[in-house]
This record gives sequence, structure tokens and C-alpha cells, in this order.
Amino acid sequence: MFELGKKIEAFAAKTPVAVLVRAVLQRDLDPERMDRLFHSTAEIQYEKSLLFSTVMMLMTEVVLKSVPSLNRAYLLHQEEIPASVRALYDKVNGLETNVSRELVADGFRRQNARRRQVGRKTRPAPARFSYVLSRR
Repeated sequence: MFELGKKIEAFAAKTPVAVLVRAVLQRDLDPERMDRLFHSTAEIQYEKSLLFSTVMMLMTEVVLKSVPSLNRAYLLHQEEIPASVRALYDKVNGLETNVSRELVADGFRRQNARRRQVGRKTRPAPARFSYVLSRR
């Protein structure tokens, strides 16, 4: 549905590191994986027509500074989003802590798995993340 943004495309054309970053982001932010993570973790929130993966892709555009705001990201993709901008902000504002926690923990586990695949030592969780990762 969404690309990671024109800035990543520009970097990818100039530097191989950007190509790697793009590949990692596309794999880690796979829409089906994001939606599965949400469904297995969310306790209160639910999805109707606005998928968690759609929210993540819009937020990714904001975080990577492809667009200046969530509202602008919504407007750029409004025809593809089967929900109102209000529903989008409600979803973001109501994001459960345990869903955010699982996103961080899942990313850390996936990174360590990649390190093992290439024969590198896995890293222990930084002290400030040990609580997040131990809550699983």
C-alpha cells in the first residue's frame, strides 16, 4: 500500500547503506506481520476498517520525515484509507502500552536472530529495555 517514502528512495540511489536500511524496514514493517502482532497483543483496541499496519505505515512516513505530520500523511493516502482522519488519530492516541512494548521487544528479538544468522554474538538488552523485554 505505502512506500517508505521519497527520502529513502533518494538515499538508496546514492548509498548502499540506505538500501540495507530500506530492506530491513520493509521486512520489519511488513503489513501482515504488523497486523498479526497487533491481533495477538491488543487487549482493548480493535480493528474495523483501519488496520494497524496502515497506521504504522503512515507513522513511518512521519518518523522518516517524508511528510511533516500524520494529518499530511493521511491526506496523501486518503483515497487508500477506508477511515476518517478522526479514526486515525483515535487509533494512534489509544495505542495500548503493551502493543508498543511488543513492537520494541519483537524488533529486538528479530535483530538478535539476524545477528545469529550471520555468526555474530547476540546482544543483551540495554538496561533500560530489560523490563520491556522481560514482560513477554
